[in-house]
Amino acid sequence: MVRWIAAVAAAALAGGFAMAYDAALVAVVLPCNFDANRLSLLPALTRFACHADVWFFLVPGAALVAGAKLRERRPVAFEITVSLTWLLALTWILFVLLAWTLPLLPMCSPIREG
Repeated sequence: MVRWIAAVAAAALAGGFAMAYDAALVAVVLPCNFDANRLSLLPALTRFACHADVWFFLVPGAALVAGAKLRERRPVAFEITVSLTWLLALTWILFVLLAWTLPLLPMCSPIREG
């Protein structure tokens, strides 16, 4: 049970980290002198990371509900749920870090200095 709650908390923290990281780096990569549609200047993977942040919070919610239903009846499925929750939390953090590395690479960024 402790591992289940820890996995759900880690997934929620991963989602919070991704939202905060996106908000901070939008201001760094795209300064305020761009218009309201400034996210269109970012690579597609980075735009996806920005828009999918809110949806990632379904992972801890689904893990919480699935864990509550599977804990007593199906212990193997419960263990798979806990493991997948940890895996998705760590993968999401790595994905967001990779997605925000792309605009900083000169060959991947459509943003031109000048």
